[in-house]
Order: sequence, then C-alpha cells, then structure tokens
Amino acid sequence: MPPKEHKLVYQAQNNLQAHCIKGMLAQIGIEAVLNNEVLSGALGELPVDINTEIYVYHTQFYRASKAIQGFELNSEPDWQCKNCHEINAASFEICWHCSTEHNPTDN
Repeated sequence: MPPKEHKLVYQAQNNLQAHCIKGMLAQIGIEAVLNNEVLSGALGELPVDINTEIYVYHTQFYRASKAIQGFELNSEPDWQCKNCHEINAASFEICWHCSTEHNPTDN
C-alpha cells in the first residue's frame, strides 16, 4: 500500500497502461507509485477485475489528474478490422487475427 501522503489518481486497465501513465507523469516531474501491479500480473487469464492503481503525492494530485485527462483525450480509439471485424488495439497497424492492414480513414 502506498504511503499515507499519496492519493489515488487513476486505476489503469492493465500494467502496460499503468506504466505508460507513470512514464508520462515522470516526464512532467510527478513521481507515481503503482499498486496491485504484481497481483494483476499473477492472475494471468483468470477472470478477475483488478486494476493497477496509480498514486501520486497529494500535493501533485490536481496536476497529475489534468495530465492524465489530457493523455486520455489524445489516445486513439481501438479499431475494427474491415475484413474479419475483430477489434484491435489502437497501436496495432495490422489486424492481429487476419493480418489485414489498418487504414485509419476506414474507421
């Protein structure tokens, strides 16, 4: 558990998202602490909903919240393959299921 002077600023959907946000916060001088990181990874494929929590020092909470809000607004949405209709992460340039290239103007 994070120290008392830290405040929960965000619950990430997975460890990758948590580390991206932690890195983004570090770039603007805000130190973040992750909680549940190891626990969520240890569960593997179990259908349990445990989010990786991101805590910041309470005096940095407002600034961190605004930075995370900007991060979310600038994130690209997932896309659906025009060939097989599978949902793909925004970072994928080709469909993970059928290898069809993504054309952003299609969605």
